[in-house]
Amino acid sequence: METIDLDELYIVFDLEFTVSPKKKRYQKADIVQIGAVKLRKTDAGPEMVDTFHTYVFPENGLTPNKETLDFLKIEAKDFSDPIRYPEMVEQLLAWIGECKYFLCTWGDDDRQKIVEHCKRYEVPLEWFKNFNDIQLAYTRLKSKDVLQRTGLAKALEASQMKFVGQQHNAMDDAFNTAKIFRTIFNQITMVEKDYEEPPLVASEVVYRTKDDAEDLSHQPLAKYAELLKKFIS
Repeated sequence: METIDLDELYIVFDLEFTVSPKKKRYQKADIVQIGAVKLRKTDAGPEMVDTFHTYVFPENGLTPNKETLDFLKIEAKDFSDPIRYPEMVEQLLAWIGECKYFLCTWGDDDRQKIVEHCKRYEVPLEWFKNFNDIQLAYTRLKSKDVLQRTGLAKALEASQMKFVGQQHNAMDDAFNTAKIFRTIFNQITMVEKDYEEPPLVASEVVYRTKDDAEDLSHQPLAKYAELLKKFIS
């Protein structure tokens, strides 16, 4: 008899952001859409059991600009029932429930945006835990070069699956990421870790010879020193 673990959930989500006009590329990107798939652990692997979707007001509280709507391939009238970012987090957590959960995305961009938005809106980050980058996990399994990450469409093609829906739609991207997640679940170890602030990076030179002085705080690009040592040693 198949068993379902009701105490462990996997939340695969995707975000979409505002697109700045060509003349205003300096503008920060705001989250305007989230789509998520809830999966439960079963003997046969993670099982999709529910979905979550909502549009999110940009910081200015207005409907997104034309560039953003064109990118999302929707019209202004389709941007229905948007909510503020803090309310989005509140609704998402209510949807997840009290179970233990892992947060999963395709790539690291969405994690960075969640952290940035929580700080901007003063939303506590304790909930953002057990984060897993599925794109990185997939690339590590399928390629020797983790710096050259595999795109979602190519990952689906390699798994002989078609992309369902429309790219750059948060719900569709989350659903297709969940499909890949299910295929590699038994080959990966899920990261289980509370949220913590990233450490400050100390300044060091990129590379130095044995003759260089010990006081190198004035050197540019110093933080890459240890990285380069690994490649040239």
